[in-house]
Amino acid sequence: MRIFYIIFTFISVFSLYPKIIPIFLSFDSDDPSISDESSFAIVKNDKKINKKALPVSNAVFSSDNSYKKSLKYKNGEYKGDIADAYYGYVQVKIIVEGNKVSDIKFLKFPNSNRNSMYLSSKALPYLKQEAIQAQNGKVDVVSGATYTSRAFIRSAKSAFLKALN
Repeated sequence: MRIFYIIFTFISVFSLYPKIIPIFLSFDSDDPSISDESSFAIVKNDKKINKKALPVSNAVFSSDNSYKKSLKYKNGEYKGDIADAYYGYVQVKIIVEGNKVSDIKFLKFPNSNRNSMYLSSKALPYLKQEAIQAQNGKVDVVSGATYTSRAFIRSAKSAFLKALN
């Protein structure tokens, strides 16, 4: 009976997650194109692509946030694209005043049931605050509201891009 469970587990894991096998194979130690710390592998469309990575010692880091100072948005209101959050849709509108994002309004958000309303009420204010503080759509995903967070990020990024042009 144990053998049955072992075989069943093995088959179910590798049939449900077929992308796992190429990832493990991409780090084969016998492959001369992959060294331990100076490269990484990307699996895209079931093809392994090796990329050489810069060692951290060669990277240049800036301690100031000069890149944020160079971002200037045109004043106005900009609607983001409608993004699917699985349990509903998210669409945001950013309001730019003084070449900075001053507010983000939610035109659409998941509210079809109690759970969606609860998650939206907890996650969206946090995402809004983080996006205004960052002055871009690059915010962290809220745990427990992953789909809503990803949809917010997609909609916000499209609105920020519209504000730049």
